[in-house]
Amino acid sequence: MKKGSHFSDSISIVTGAASGIGRELARQLAISGAWVFAVDIDEKGLLNMKERFGRDGVSVETHRLDVTDTDAMQGFCEQVARENGRIDFIFNNAGIAIVAETQDMTGDQWRKIVEVNLMGVIHGTAAAYCIMTDQGFGHIINTASLAGLVPISSETAYSTTKFGVVGLSQSLRAEGRALGVKVSVVCPGFIKTEIMQRVEVVGVSRDTYIEQMPPMMAVEKAVGKILRGVRKNRGIIPVGLDAWSLWLGYRISPALLSPVNKMIIRILRDAKKDVSEDGHA
Repeated sequence: MKKGSHFSDSISIVTGAASGIGRELARQLAISGAWVFAVDIDEKGLLNMKERFGRDGVSVETHRLDVTDTDAMQGFCEQVARENGRIDFIFNNAGIAIVAETQDMTGDQWRKIVEVNLMGVIHGTAAAYCIMTDQGFGHIINTASLAGLVPISSETAYSTTKFGVVGLSQSLRAEGRALGVKVSVVCPGFIKTEIMQRVEVVGVSRDTYIEQMPPMMAVEKAVGKILRGVRKNRGIIPVGLDAWSLWLGYRISPALLSPVNKMIIRILRDAKKDVSEDGHA
């Protein structure tokens, strides 16, 4: 445990903490001296995480929580603040991914991704923001994606939710500044986490999709960059050369992204065609 760090003795909540970026955030925060409250709907994943951390001498407090449940999220944040006197940081990180052409998406799939990726972040943000404005300080960190900074073909639903998270975070950052509340949004590029094994791919096998992925950054390195961005109170924290380069290119001229999106959707459609010809997904 590192004393004297930016996160030392802080009260920090991390959602989506049972795997991937959330789990590594919980680990690095705890090592930095934070009191970490790690939450996820995946109770088994939380237990495995706690056992794994325990073997390494890293201590976090875990709670099963569904971020799509407004009352549960509100009650949990209020309980943490009441029992610890404050909330210093909340990392709204829980999320899912669906790769599909829009015409292949069902209404249930749309509702699911919006409920988790957007409403889940809204619930955590709203609950923590009320507490932080009352106490006069705090930092809300929301995980979006490169797909929240630039439009990505084949990820229309995912991009919809992540653009929403970026808009929420940037608007609230301006609103909360005078009240002592900081807000940042994290926009990772391709990071090597379990989300690749869990992504829902419509019309194409998951293995076929993963084979097309570019090289990915190690999650430990990615989280190190995220926490540096938080320490510096950056409003937008792109993570990875891919995120920085595509975002910069899109800001210079949206047309620069057109060849990339044409390539992405062509790969998906070719894969769908192969599956159709083979007669199986």
